[in-house]
Amino acid sequence: TQISPGVIIGHHCKIAKHTVFHAPCWIGSGCTIEAAEIGPNTAIGENCSVAAGSEVRNSYLLSHTHLGPNLRLDGVIASPGQWFDHQSGNELAKP
Repeated sequence: TQISPGVIIGHHCKIAKHTVFHAPCWIGSGCTIEAAEIGPNTAIGENCSVAAGSEVRNSYLLSHTHLGPNLRLDGVIASPGQWFDHQSGNELAKP
């Protein structure tokens, strides 16, 4: 479902009231977003969760990735087990 121009949300998502979206961004089905800031240029896979206070920009979260509270991701590819810098491909330490 397109909730505003350039913001696409999949089915069966739980989105907290204070979540802010910046287009373009895509949220996969089954995600939980708790009062976070998402986008621009962000794609979140299916069954992911983003805790309150986190910001995700210019990043990809692969399916089943869970972010804790108050994290700042910019230019990151995140999977359940590893994080990578989007431009260099170097592995990043998870906080």
